[in-house]
Amino acid sequence: MEFHTTEHGFMASKTLVLEIRQEIQAMPGPMQTKVYWHDKRDQVREDWDEIRLTVMLDMLRQKFAYPELRAMLLATGDEELIEGNNWGDTFFGVDEETDEGENWLGRLLMYVRTECAMEEYLKRVAA
Repeated sequence: MEFHTTEHGFMASKTLVLEIRQEIQAMPGPMQTKVYWHDKRDQVREDWDEIRLTVMLDMLRQKFAYPELRAMLLATGDEELIEGNNWGDTFFGVDEETDEGENWLGRLLMYVRTECAMEEYLKRVAA
C-alpha cells in the first residue's frame, strides 16, 4: 500500500486489519491518523512493540529516498536531531517540558542520515 505521509504508513503498520489500513490510507492528514488510533488500540498487532523501530526505520528510508528530502536531512550535518514534543511521546521523542525521552525518532533520523551520506559519498567515489 502507498500512503500520503510517513505517519500514515506507520499508523497503518500497527494493524494487520486491511480495512483499518485502508481507512488510514484515505485520511487527509497525519494528525487524523493519530487521533484515529485512540479508539483502535485493541487492533494493534501483537508484535508491535518488537517491530515498531524496524517499521519506522523502513518508513524513514523510503521518505528520504526523495532527493529534496534527502538533501534537507543531509543539510543537518552532524547536528543531534531531537524529536521534541508536548504530547508526552517519550519513546520516539523528548518531552519539551521535562526534557525526558528516548528520542528514537531522532536516533533513527541520524542513522538514516549516515546511510544517506555514505551513499552520496560512494556515488562521488565511483564517478
